Amino acid sequence: MKTTLLLSVLCAVMAVAASQACGNETCATDEICNNITNTCQCNTTFYTFTPGSRPSPNFTCTGVKFNIQVSKCWLEKQGYNTSEIRLNSTDSECFAVRELVDGKSEMTIHRPMTSSACNTESVINSSHVTYSNLLSFFAKTNPISITNDIAMNISCSYPLNINVILNVTLKPVIGTTVISSPTGNGSYAAVMMAYKDSQYTTLLTEDDPLTVENTIYLSVTVPDLDVNTFKLKVVNIYASPTNSSDQQYYLLNDG
Repeated sequence: MKTTLLLSVLCAVMAVAASQACGNETCATDEICNNITNTCQCNTTFYTFTPGSRPSPNFTCTGVKFNIQVSKCWLEKQGYNTSEIRLNSTDSECFAVRELVDGKSEMTIHRPMTSSACNTESVINSSHVTYSNLLSFFAKTNPISITNDIAMNISCSYPLNINVILNVTLKPVIGTTVISSPTGNGSYAAVMMAYKDSQYTTLLTEDDPLTVENTIYLSVTVPDLDVNTFKLKVVNIYASPTNSSDQQYYLLNDG
């Protein structure tokens, strides 16, 4: 009896897992399979229609990209056309696409923050660069409209001047600083590495002895920086006894 029960339970679990496959798609936990068209469709019974509700997308700028995510099935329940979510351009790459995130059906956009992508605009002042765009949601018109079109501004700012510290407790000597935007929804990394040769192939380590007249080679990179708009400039390099010390011995000053 125990063996029969175990086999029955396993068969039931396999049947549930298999029901998520739908033609060439895999249905999310908030979707059902239309066996006629072999496509996944939202199970809107999981959501409640709320008149006047506005989309609240999960928005970050990590990696110098606009990363936008919002529930597909929630949008459909509120009367939005999920095939018409886009940034400020009608180019195909500027539209949101369906993506499974943690088992749920989400509409997502991942686009680089450059002026050539989806009409993104950039504004530079003395301390920051700010990327901005317009995110639009359009109401379904068939059979009738039950909500309004929505357009919302999205933006992220990044500082132009940053400090990167080489932490000498690391082997090899590598320093990484994560720069966050003032709004808290964006970040990118600046990396500094020390080398023993001018070909930048042999990393300096904590165990390498150095004397006053030794030459070291420093590399500073921001891997996600928009190279079409910005160039990285190293302004100051100095050594100090500790990270908090006021004693600073400049190796490079004012660029």
